[in-house]
Amino acid sequence: MPEGDTRELIAPLGRADAAEDAPELHTGTVAGAQAAWREAVSRIKSAIRNDEFHLYCQSIKDLAADVAPFHDIFVRQAEEERNMMPPGAFFELAEEYGLMSELDRWVVCGVLGWASACMRERPGWRPTLYCITLSRDTIGDPCFPDFVQTRVAGSGVPADALCFEFLEPDVSALTVDATELVRNLRTFGCRTMLGGFGRDRVSLEILKEMHFDFIKIHGSLVFNILRNDASVSRMRGIVRMAHAVGINTIAELVEDPETVVKLRNLEVDYAQGIAISAARPLHEIG
Repeated sequence: MPEGDTRELIAPLGRADAAEDAPELHTGTVAGAQAAWREAVSRIKSAIRNDEFHLYCQSIKDLAADVAPFHDIFVRQAEEERNMMPPGAFFELAEEYGLMSELDRWVVCGVLGWASACMRERPGWRPTLYCITLSRDTIGDPCFPDFVQTRVAGSGVPADALCFEFLEPDVSALTVDATELVRNLRTFGCRTMLGGFGRDRVSLEILKEMHFDFIKIHGSLVFNILRNDASVSRMRGIVRMAHAVGINTIAELVEDPETVVKLRNLEVDYAQGIAISAARPLHEIG
């Protein structure tokens, strides 16, 4: 075979040799994927077990009264804080490998543990309201209500100090499970919230049936209320509808004082965003 002539090297791979090599390549690919899966799952479980997450919060302010704010709870992973991993990457992995329910439980335990310690160490200290966003995995977990009830009872923290946020797409996808979970959580005193409201149209009947305490209005709508009349009309309609069925409204991603003034004029109940407060570690709040 002349130097550089690859015809005899290439041709056989299109016949029997290729068929023989294919299973080996496939087996190697599957084995590699399985190893990566095991490593990712092990890493996430280790991070949960070893408390490699930190709890942060952002204030949610009452726009009509000068009262103590309540707080939205966030989770940050230590590797993200040290710029060793892109923000949110860890949670994408946890979601992909079905471990978000474990992380949600860790957050519940973390918030209750912190609040319980504050009650013991600071005479007269009382919790406000702490909002925890639930993943789709948790919404479909029938054991979650019993877990929350047991943990609340053991902590000494009032159940009404916890508010669980359900994201609108998850409620639409898992309406039956979400309805049952809302009912169970409310039975022993927890509050509930529908997040991301206003981006899609949710049936008024669903809102009435599920009995949310709050709806959090999607930031894309909040952002535009100073920019176009259509957003103002949409916001006004949401507020009127919510108040008609006894639900409080929260505007998220409020970025400037002008938006705060506009929200007050539209009778929105609460606001959250950098115009109200930056996110900070939970242990820093009073």
